[in-house]
Amino acid sequence: MRNGLEVSGKLIKAPKGERRRFDQTTILLHWLTVVLITIQFSSAWLRGAVHHETSLAAAILTIHRTAGMLTWLIGLMRLVWRHNFAYLPPFPESMPKLQQTMAKANEFGLYVLLFLQPITGLGGTLFHGHPFELFMWNVPALFGPEPGDPRAIRRGSRDRGQSADRTHRAARSRCAFSPVRVA
Repeated sequence: MRNGLEVSGKLIKAPKGERRRFDQTTILLHWLTVVLITIQFSSAWLRGAVHHETSLAAAILTIHRTAGMLTWLIGLMRLVWRHNFAYLPPFPESMPKLQQTMAKANEFGLYVLLFLQPITGLGGTLFHGHPFELFMWNVPALFGPEPGDPRAIRRGSRDRGQSADRTHRAARSRCAFSPVRVA
């Protein structure tokens, strides 16, 4: 069994007495990521529960966007740390190669999501065509839909679709609570 991991051609030694654990910085970055993702999920669900035109909704959205950017930055720090300095304990010798491959693929997939999700959120915010807050700064509208722009047309059709969906849900709920007559 090896007591380290080969990274970029060099063997990283484990700290004494902790040969089966990740190093402290890796653990800290992991838990920071967990906290930030929890903040993002909580803020998304909370924003869905409040009226979107209130100042509370705007503050929640700012928290959500800020946590997203911090998640992206912490993820980048994790990769840099992992590639250059981290101690990664080896898999147990009894672990089958297929399981090791699946664990590596799972980890790769989580890193892809960790980077892709904040980028899609930022892209959606940038192409929305409105100024927004990020951290403590007001970011001006960087891209705005021009008249006849397909994004503006899609946004209008999306709003009409949401209106139709609300009407459909309201009708469904009225049917659910109306008395049923059985002949």
